[in-house]
Order: sequence, then structure tokens, then C-alpha cells
Amino acid sequence: MFLIYHVFISYYKIKHIYKILKTEELEIRNSPLDRFATVAAKLILCGKGACETIQPVGSALGFMLASD
Repeated sequence: MFLIYHVFISYYKIKHIYKILKTEELEIRNSPLDRFATVAAKLILCGKGACETIQPVGSALGFMLASD
């Protein structure tokens, strides 16, 4: 049951991150380094989303490996 719940939450989290990346919500203006700042903000968002999504999967695999 927990696996189904976690897959459901992860799917919608990735879908939401993809939606944010396609909009201009992360676009930074009025800065001398606006393009660099925009790319950095997008990379941080992707990194944060990927780390939060993959961490339980790694924990589950580690638990299964330890029990084996």
C-alpha cells in the first residue's frame, strides 16, 4: 500500500516540476546575470525534485540488499 502511495506522490511531483519548468515562473529578470540565474534556478529545482523522489527508492533497495 505504501509503495502505491509513494509512486502516486512521486508521479505528481515530477509532473508538477515539469509544468513549472515549461512556464516562465522561474525566469529571473532585472539582473546582470539573468540567463545564468534562470538556468541555475531550473537546475536547483530539478536537483531538489530528483533527490526527494529517489531517496526512498534508494532506501528500499538498501533495505532489500541488507535483508538478503
